[in-house]
Amino acid sequence: MEQYPSIESLSLFLKVVEAGSFAKVSRQNRIPKATLSRKITYLEEFYGSQLLIRNTRHMQLTEIGREIHNKAHTILALINETQDSVTKTQEKPNGLLRITAGVEYGMSVVTPIVNSFLKKYPDVNIELDLTGRKVDLIYENFDLAIRVGPLDDSTFSMRKISSFRYGLFVGKKFFNENKPITINKLSTLPTLGFTRINRQKSWTIINKLEEKKIEIAPRLFSNNYWTLLSAAKDNIGIVYLPVFLAKKEIENGNIIPILSDWHSEEIPVSIIYPSQKYLSSKVRHFIDFVISQI
Repeated sequence: MEQYPSIESLSLFLKVVEAGSFAKVSRQNRIPKATLSRKITYLEEFYGSQLLIRNTRHMQLTEIGREIHNKAHTILALINETQDSVTKTQEKPNGLLRITAGVEYGMSVVTPIVNSFLKKYPDVNIELDLTGRKVDLIYENFDLAIRVGPLDDSTFSMRKISSFRYGLFVGKKFFNENKPITINKLSTLPTLGFTRINRQKSWTIINKLEEKKIEIAPRLFSNNYWTLLSAAKDNIGIVYLPVFLAKKEIENGNIIPILSDWHSEEIPVSIIYPSQKYLSSKVRHFIDFVISQI
């Protein structure tokens, strides 16, 4: 005897119970009544118990029949849900995808990924909103956000996709004029401060052994890291910023990393999206694409 009952027999059993009639299910599904009866008999033989009490006027579930009905309903619902999920995953992504991200991370990391995604999926259009504010995804109708830093909003689904650190950087001329630059000398040198962190007046940096808080008196404050990076290139002071922002300028020889053993804690980068039973094909494909690119 088989280990499990047939899915077809369970499905027909549910239909008979819901319709309350063999004849009605036979007509609706174009199945001979004798075949339908045989399928139910098969289930009863499989479970070794009568499932339905039938006469010419009505049909009634036995106690075992009720239990099998309830469990079969759950099983078939899960099977259908799985199939729907697979189908949605395999659908070709299309339509408008609305994404929000922070300005600096968005320009440096997200924008190139978006461009590559658009080339790969020509039926998708993207609206990319880069902003320093925390966007309300549901109220403002965004499909997903890429956010930097710890997250605490449990009303959304979240997936960590990457992380980065902050490092210390200077222009070539500044480096040559002030070398050697040591950890103890940092607070005596000209610096550049980020105003979105409480009008930055100190840097907390770590290495493998310890943590230090460096007091600073910035010559330039700005709420934009590109501005601070530009000032560092012009040899105005030391800048403490995300390593991903400095990468191209380092490769081009415009700025120099200093005290590379000292940096920030790792900062997580996550995709968040409204919690829902199924993700649309365009959102699922974009999440998978981002993970493959980072």
